[in-house]
Amino acid sequence: MTQDHMLKIAPLMISAFLAVCPGVASAQGGIRHAVDSVIRRLMRRDGIPGMAVGVLAHGHARVFDYGVLSLRTRVPVRTGTLFDIG
Repeated sequence: MTQDHMLKIAPLMISAFLAVCPGVASAQGGIRHAVDSVIRRLMRRDGIPGMAVGVLAHGHARVFDYGVLSLRTRVPVRTGTLFDIG
């Protein structure tokens, strides 16, 4: 499996990992660290200026915001930021 393919399926892998091994994610720096390590690489690789990622772990939904909505305006992604789909 190539690194490119791995990054494409990374969000699914994070969700599966946290569902099966919740104690491991908590013991090794938490859910945030697990999500950050994948999402930041994905953003750099694909030139994504910003995104929001939702994760369901331990029965609780968490949303992590990354980067900016637009490189032109530099408005940070925050809770409630609306994104175009597609």
